[in-house]
Amino acid sequence: MPSIPSPLPTLSTLTPATLSALLALYDPTLAHLAATKRAPKSPSAAPSLPALDHLRYTTIPARIRARRADASSSSTTSPAQPPEDDHTHGWLEKDELETLVAWKLTRGHPRPALLGLIRSNAPALVRDTTARAYALFAADTTDPFPALKVLAQLRGVGPATASLLLAVGWPGEVPFFADELLGWVRGDGGRGRVRYDWREYGEVWEGVRGVRGRVGVGAEEVERGAWVLGRVGVEGMSILGVGDGDGDGNEEVVVGQAGGAGEAGGEEEMEKGKGKRKAGGEIKDVERSLKVPRRRKMEPLEEEKAADGSVPRRSSRNKH
Repeated sequence: MPSIPSPLPTLSTLTPATLSALLALYDPTLAHLAATKRAPKSPSAAPSLPALDHLRYTTIPARIRARRADASSSSTTSPAQPPEDDHTHGWLEKDELETLVAWKLTRGHPRPALLGLIRSNAPALVRDTTARAYALFAADTTDPFPALKVLAQLRGVGPATASLLLAVGWPGEVPFFADELLGWVRGDGGRGRVRYDWREYGEVWEGVRGVRGRVGVGAEEVERGAWVLGRVGVEGMSILGVGDGDGDGNEEVVVGQAGGAGEAGGEEEMEKGKGKRKAGGEIKDVERSLKVPRRRKMEPLEEEKAADGSVPRRSSRNKH
């Protein structure tokens, strides 16, 4: 595999060849994270990280495409339906919503309380809300925010999760609001403060749109490349270029253990109550083992935010 150039690429310096090199590292990086991730309490009941990854990037998008194809083949010349009744652009089922959130949490820190909120949504509500959001985005793919704010009406869904639900429907156009991607867009390596609001997703949307036009790739490819870069120096992982260095293409890239590490990264959204203290303890354990600096101050939970990105008062936290 080709080696990663040094210094690490920025979005402004990204080339098709460099992105291809990053994408070649995606599967081994994922396998490394899966091998070092703490095993779930009930392994038989929880899909592995690679299995969740396949569902997120392959299976669920294929199901959405199939629903669109079925709707298109059975459609008539009847007048256009209002967005709330339009299911012709696909939708998500409740189990798929739960799978996507499980994928998101498995790549970051476990937060069972968030899955509890997600599971409290009725199946029909999930189906109708995602169908309405998909219809809105299909009507204008240059502006994701009307659709995203509809998705954020579901319990447990904030800007980051909403972007994930939209991304599986339009993987080429819609980037997932991940810490690693925001850090790449900003050029701060993920060390800046993250609020998980609509304004920050606007930064991600515009940054990725510029790369898509310049490099000629889809949002999903940029997202995956950012995730690989985000694992450098995180959780004991580094990307080590090994080869003869003569540039003949025989250089090998190995994902392995780092001798040292930078700031622990990954998902920053944390659950409420006891789970919040538990997640903080896990973060400190990782930092002590890697001898990395203290993490930046955490911002409000994504799932605690209102649809407009504001943070409700504590007395109204359970109102969604």
